[in-house]
Amino acid sequence: MATTNGSRSGSLLRTASIIGFGVRTLVRKDIELAKREISEKVKRAGVGIGMLVVAGILALCALGAFTAAAILALVIVLPAWASALIVGGVWVLFALIVGLMGKGNLKKATPPIPKGAAEAVKDDARYLTGQLKRGK
Repeated sequence: MATTNGSRSGSLLRTASIIGFGVRTLVRKDIELAKREISEKVKRAGVGIGMLVVAGILALCALGAFTAAAILALVIVLPAWASALIVGGVWVLFALIVGLMGKGNLKKATPPIPKGAAEAVKDDARYLTGQLKRGK
């Protein structure tokens, strides 16, 4: 009888050790996944912010071109101000395109919640809960 209890006790300790190792491994993997996801979102946010900065610079260029167009329009030299308006329009178009792209990147990056890692943790918890219920 003593050996049966002893072997049960040893088996229980071995099982607990294996479960503990498995849980530690799962937690480490989930943390790695969360770090990777957050890192990707932060990079995307950085690109989005960079694009918005470029859009702002392009908008300043457009302002300069429209200013030049207004000055030239006052002088009433049609080809000069007409060309300045065309250049200003092109700058505004570029600014809008880059600004919309930057906004799209920021939208994809926020909030920086690692959804995949969160789902993995929930799945792990469900699995462990099921295993514990079956063990009882």
